[in-house]
Amino acid sequence: MHRFNATDIRRVLCASPQYLEARGTPRVPEDLVDHDCIASEAIHSAEWSFRKAGADYSVAISHSLMVTTVETAIDAALTHVGIAHLMYYHAAGYVANGQLRVVLEKFEPPLRPLSLVYPSQRQVPLKLRAFLDFAAPRLRELLDNKPK
Repeated sequence: MHRFNATDIRRVLCASPQYLEARGTPRVPEDLVDHDCIASEAIHSAEWSFRKAGADYSVAISHSLMVTTVETAIDAALTHVGIAHLMYYHAAGYVANGQLRVVLEKFEPPLRPLSLVYPSQRQVPLKLRAFLDFAAPRLRELLDNKPK
């Protein structure tokens, strides 16, 4: 198998302004123990990863709500249920229009690569090469990791 790194994906924690006003904004990842955390099957773990001073570390999370889809996690965050762990591209529109706020931004873990995977071959077929050249820049634009 061969991997073509198309782009990198940012993972963020988001909550509604109303939730943060009522419960306070976490200052460090360890503050999450005092918050309602929302996990989806897309990003589910008993520990959430963070980065501090160039080192990776994890914080144990007790989920208040576990959902099966990212859309449901976003809906829960939008209705002030708690802090959702999301891929940035899922939250970007809601962050841009002020419905969600990114929290603990300075502790975000490293970006995750998004790769296009295909069987290894001596020569990459022209159709596949054309697809990779076509898809990669569009994925980079679509999954833009920059705050809007």
